[in-house]
Amino acid sequence: LLFIAFCIIRELKCNLVNLKKVKNMQLLTKDSNAKIKKTNKLTAAHYEFYNLTLTSRVITKSDGTTFDPCPNANLFGCREDCLRESGRGIFSNVRDARNKKLELFVNDRNAFMKMLSNECLKIVKNRVIKLKKKVRIRLNTISDIDYLLIPCVRENITYKNIFMAYPELNFYDYTKIASRFGKKLPSNYHLTMSDSREPKAQKQIDYALKRGANIATVFFVKKGEPLPKIHRGRRVIDGDIDDNRIDDNKNIVVGLRLKGNEAIKNINNSNFVYMPI
Repeated sequence: LLFIAFCIIRELKCNLVNLKKVKNMQLLTKDSNAKIKKTNKLTAAHYEFYNLTLTSRVITKSDGTTFDPCPNANLFGCREDCLRESGRGIFSNVRDARNKKLELFVNDRNAFMKMLSNECLKIVKNRVIKLKKKVRIRLNTISDIDYLLIPCVRENITYKNIFMAYPELNFYDYTKIASRFGKKLPSNYHLTMSDSREPKAQKQIDYALKRGANIATVFFVKKGEPLPKIHRGRRVIDGDIDDNRIDDNKNIVVGLRLKGNEAIKNINNSNFVYMPI
């Protein structure tokens, strides 16, 4: 009996700690990411962008198992080049916040999805309905979680996923998981495939390209310098201008310049980044 009481008290304490974390946590933001903030300024007349940033690091769950928020990072050779160390990711408090969000996701999925749904509902009521804003949300800023498979509750009704729960909102992501392009995606969800020079990743990339995916390629090009005009036989657009991937034309390459001190230092060991010809 004493042991059972101890376990109950311990669980209650853990729940209280989680509640405190949740109370002070905000998942969706529109000005904490430099590119999203820039995109909001450029497209303010038409759209409003939000993003969710979890850490991309493999973490240990409360049950001792591990969870990888970007399961194909090793296959694509980008684990060391990850954007986690660029922009605001260089600050420890920002990294801690991203870690806490992912910890909530893996240890209390229901609480995480409830919070995410509540934030989406507020956006719908306060931005879409009241102000007639067209809202676009990037759920995986540096992670690659398949939200298609996660149920979402909106006002006591359970939907297959967040995209079906919130048809008033548009969502988009970059992904390294090609199988997603073999599915019929919700009409309000847009995906762009990630590129890589890693030989083992080519089957994934070819699979996505054959199914009409646009592809995002990181080039070792300095800020302000031009990107290649053609890559993989496709026209390259400058993806650093904004993050408005939903409006991209089909059959193009979204060119991105390598960012982050750690990634630049590791350039000679990277198979993820392309050198311009």
